[in-house]
Amino acid sequence: WTTITPGSWSSVALDQMQLVPLLTDNDVMLIWVDTAGNTIYSRVYDEVTDTWDVGWTNIGTLVENTTYDQWFSASTKKSTGNVYLTFANNINNTTNDLAFWSYSDSTRTWTQKTDIITNSATVMMPVPFIDENDGDIYVAYLRGTLASNMQVYYKKSTDGGTSWGSESSSLSPAVLDDHK
Repeated sequence: WTTITPGSWSSVALDQMQLVPLLTDNDVMLIWVDTAGNTIYSRVYDEVTDTWDVGWTNIGTLVENTTYDQWFSASTKKSTGNVYLTFANNINNTTNDLAFWSYSDSTRTWTQKTDIITNSATVMMPVPFIDENDGDIYVAYLRGTLASNMQVYYKKSTDGGTSWGSESSSLSPAVLDDHK
């Protein structure tokens, strides 16, 4: 094994990183939450040239919470290489949103879509899932009293994150716990 990711990219233990595959040339994207700068970034590793992009792409700004680390998750649609990103912004605060972003592998650009949930102190930890058959996007998340009585829910989008359906019934009924 050889190191291809510079150690200078992050030296903060709270920073989160996730690798996601892209379709074009078997490239790979790294998504990084810079907790010191309260920003979420991405960078693509080009398999053909064996190099990372020269700079970071700024996806968005996060509002930090000192008790709960910022959470994000991304999934790739295998047939297109497009990436769907969700994150909680300002956890445990009434202005907290579950944000949704879409990345086009063909144009290599991020687009902010409609928030899954807005202004709710009771939601966190969104994770996107893609139905490869019909393109529907599901985002599962936790809702409830943080650190004690959380339950799992989801919302579904049939139009790429432009709109979201109603919240599901609890996927963990009668299991009130700290599901993190």
